[in-house]
Amino acid sequence: MDPDADLSVTSVAEAVAGVLARACPNGYWIVASDTGGVVAQLMLCDHSGGIRGALLLPCDLYDNFLPIALRYLQWVAPVPGAMLLVRFVLEIRLIRSLPIAFGWLTRSGLSPELVRQTIDPLKDAGIRRDLVKLLRAIEPDITRRAASLLPQTTVPVRFLWATDDRLFPVRMARKLSDAMGPMSTWTEVDESYSFIQIDRPDAVTDGIDKMAGLGLRRNEASQ
Repeated sequence: MDPDADLSVTSVAEAVAGVLARACPNGYWIVASDTGGVVAQLMLCDHSGGIRGALLLPCDLYDNFLPIALRYLQWVAPVPGAMLLVRFVLEIRLIRSLPIAFGWLTRSGLSPELVRQTIDPLKDAGIRRDLVKLLRAIEPDITRRAASLLPQTTVPVRFLWATDDRLFPVRMARKLSDAMGPMSTWTEVDESYSFIQIDRPDAVTDGIDKMAGLGLRRNEASQ
């Protein structure tokens, strides 16, 4: 990004919504996971015009932004050179398996290719700078506000959560789903941690099919 780019989560949500509005003028569905789930929540609250439906996988909610096991990233972000140190530490296989790294993201583990896709970009000073800006802008007020507004959405939202999730508690997601009433549907899956798209891709593709079908039926009914 440009050095002076605003990379607060709300600005990222606005940028993503703008790109999708131009690319998909007839509307689109969104699937979101992890911190991307916060971006999706903000889009549903503030830029929902083109969204036909949303599938939320385990992500930050309420006060859990970031999850406790990963919150140290926010604390060290302002320290010069911290992200470069994180990159070197993640090269250690044992560290990667800990809850403070990738250990609670998947039950099956990240493939070598995904590990490299995660670590290698941190070699770029510009990307490290952008990551620091994003981390420093994270605060639970963002997700608390989203949780207060989402019950008012008219966009159908499917929650697909891992029963055994250790980073994003099921109880929080179920609380928000219940608060959204008829605009929300709920599914839990087993044999998975937070990254259901890796541990249980079959459940995600099934969730996408159901989300798209529900969104189409509701859009047709409103026309």
